[in-house]
Amino acid sequence: MQSETELKSNPKQLLLRTYIDLSILYCVIFPVIFLYHGALWAGLTQFFCVLGLLGARLALHYGYIHVSKLLSLASSYTAVTTQMFIYLPKEAGFHYMYLAIIIVAIELFEVKTPKQILNLILFTACIVASFFICEFYSLEVYKFLFASHTVKGMYIASMLGTLIGPVFIILASKGACKN
Repeated sequence: MQSETELKSNPKQLLLRTYIDLSILYCVIFPVIFLYHGALWAGLTQFFCVLGLLGARLALHYGYIHVSKLLSLASSYTAVTTQMFIYLPKEAGFHYMYLAIIIVAIELFEVKTPKQILNLILFTACIVASFFICEFYSLEVYKFLFASHTVKGMYIASMLGTLIGPVFIILASKGACKN
């Protein structure tokens, strides 16, 4: 188990914890919105992603850092991909969250060996491909379920998560280490 002092002395682990906590927040807020509008499957999908993120938080707590990194990024990727490819219209803007996932992955993972660099390149290529697939094609099962103001609200939340989230996460992890 890691103490708060140990966590603050390691910026990458603090970054990971902050990323997981913010991701959990997003994955808890959106199912409420989805279920309120009757989008049961979108809400359930998001709920299962919360379980993955809680597993990542638990793995981090017990010192399984690599497992925590993989679980958190996989859960985030799954949440964004399923919501954008299956359920929501692209106007909701969830696929822009892929950019935040790339930034966090670059910050979290070591890229010292050729294998690590290749893994990061492959992960990034997968995200970029998913972005363009969601940009140009999706099933949009719930396209007409949400009012336009709800979709705009999702878009604003997506943009905040994409543009401000990574900056906040990186600053929080670096600022806490200066104490």
